[in-house]
Amino acid sequence: MRYIGIDLGTSFIKGAVLDLEGLCVGDAKRIPGPLPLSGLPSLRAEFSPESFVDPTRRIIEELLAEAPDCQGVLMCGQMGGLVLVSPQGKTLSNYISWLDRRLLEPHRSGHGSWYDALLNRLTPADWVDLGREIRPGTPLSYLFWVKEAGGPVPVGVIAATLPDFVLARLCGIDPSTHPTNAVGAINIRTGDWHFTLFERLGLGQTRWPALREIEKPAGEVRIGGKLLTCYAPVGDHPCALAGALLDFEELSLNISTGSQVSLRSRQPEPGDYQTLPFFDG
Repeated sequence: MRYIGIDLGTSFIKGAVLDLEGLCVGDAKRIPGPLPLSGLPSLRAEFSPESFVDPTRRIIEELLAEAPDCQGVLMCGQMGGLVLVSPQGKTLSNYISWLDRRLLEPHRSGHGSWYDALLNRLTPADWVDLGREIRPGTPLSYLFWVKEAGGPVPVGVIAATLPDFVLARLCGIDPSTHPTNAVGAINIRTGDWHFTLFERLGLGQTRWPALREIEKPAGEVRIGGKLLTCYAPVGDHPCALAGALLDFEELSLNISTGSQVSLRSRQPEPGDYQTLPFFDG
């Protein structure tokens, strides 16, 4: 059985055919991502979210032409960034990229940065609940900035990442996501969005994408006359660890521009390190 895999980035949108029985990946295709919007302050990075939809559809079409037996679409993304979507599916903001650093700008109070203001609202228990994933670049940090700097967030607005939005637009559905892509807003103790924290931050009326496990379809998209089942986007880092077939009691060492050491556990074991959801619990 074969599927189309999409890695939705801002520099490139990449795709390949995934052979689930042979555990192999076909030749990858990639197309440049849309250019960021110009004229913004130096620390900011925004894109038109709509500009990612057609290129993603195009790369799916190209892969499907080479492998018409593909059954569906799997997608991963960068575990960060924010685009606000109305309950009717309309975009209410640009896509604020995970590269954006507006939270490091001086706070309007004159004391510290917007990030400092966010940290001052959090408790030690919040750090544990969020797996120590409290940093500029996450949807929650940007949503905090939107509320604090721009006024009330509209009631019912959905806080989505870029792949959540793109998949929803392709399928004509509400945004959904996998827990591995809910970094910095999911409570690792409960496995659900951290609603009590959202309430304390004044974000209780914001909606979040439905959390779906990888085996549960999120929607369908018709491309080239074929109806493809689509699954909720996953986080790119856990996706890479799954692709490396990382087992328990093994370490994954990723030595690159940014480096990580990763270890799987059977339950949350919070400590002085990041703790992220993985697959199959």
